[in-house]
Formats: sequence, structure tokens, C-alpha cells
Amino acid sequence: MTPLPTLLILLAAAISVVALVAATCSALRRLNDGEARPRGSRMAGMLARVTTSIPEDGVGAVTFVKGGHRVSRAAKSLCREALAEGAQVLVVSSEGGAVVVDGLSPEMKEMFR
Repeated sequence: MTPLPTLLILLAAAISVVALVAATCSALRRLNDGEARPRGSRMAGMLARVTTSIPEDGVGAVTFVKGGHRVSRAAKSLCREALAEGAQVLVVSSEGGAVVVDGLSPEMKEMFR
């Protein structure tokens, strides 16, 4: 006959394993459903590349990698200046469905080489 403390330890270990498996499955499900993709303020500070030119006071598109996901978003210029396709920019914030980006200064470009 197994003593009661040993049974309690085994029961606690089994419950921990079940909880760990459930948490892992839940995280994988969120990844597959797209909930783990970056949104809003979580994108601020990301380096991005302009994939569709951003006209003055207009909307273009940028692409960046976050958490292993390649992410494309509509983008507006922070200073309402035109940004050419291929330019490297910094995501500052998001407004609605678009991110707000700022062109990199020459000093920042040198830092990120």
C-alpha cells in the first residue's frame, strides 16, 4: 500500500502536467487564430520597410517582422511627409487600422546598419 503523502505528490504532479498541456494547446490555438500577432502599441518601436510609397498626407504600406511573423500594415507618415518605397522607417504608434511611421534620420540609419 502506498502512503498518503506519496499519493498526494503524484496527484499534484499529474494536475501540473495536465495544466501545462492545456496552456500549451491554448497558446498554439491563439497563434493559429492570429491572436498572437502584434497589434497597436505592441508595434511601436519596430523598424519597418515601406512597401507601398506613402504620399504627403496619404496612406501607403509597410512591412516588418515581429515575433517571427511577417506583418504588413497600412501606414501614415508622422510628419505628413512623403516616404518612398524601400525607405526604412520606425513605427511610432497606430491609428485605427494603420500604423504611424517616421523616417529614420541619417544618425539612426547608421545605428541600424
